[in-house]
Amino acid sequence: MRKTIRGGQASGRLIGGNLGCMLKLAGTPYWPDLSGAILFIEEYQITAKACQSAFYHLQQMGVFDQIKGVLLGYIESMEKIARPKPHMEDILLQVTEAFHFPILKMNDFGHNCPNTVLPVGGEVYLDADRQILEIT
Repeated sequence: MRKTIRGGQASGRLIGGNLGCMLKLAGTPYWPDLSGAILFIEEYQITAKACQSAFYHLQQMGVFDQIKGVLLGYIESMEKIARPKPHMEDILLQVTEAFHFPILKMNDFGHNCPNTVLPVGGEVYLDADRQILEIT
């Protein structure tokens, strides 16, 4: 399943991973340089409240000022929760309403099978309108 959350196109280095694991690197020398990056995020068994907290943490760190786009992967427990509880994409839109970068939901990666291998650090082109991610 692919879904456009916010339209647009962007190119950049693909950087990211599990949201909780990434945030453990915050403030350390191991935090990646996200300048001009396409950020990919996935998570396992996260609540809406914890997800919102994590996204606000990224916002306060200035991550959304630096990146060019976001890919959201499969989120184990949140995919199974029925509405009206917010999904990760709803929370991300709320937290990033002041930004205009493209956001694409792709269940091709994350805590799900089968998975697509993502080239971490590789150059990619994201077209959220056409729901495409190309390795360049």
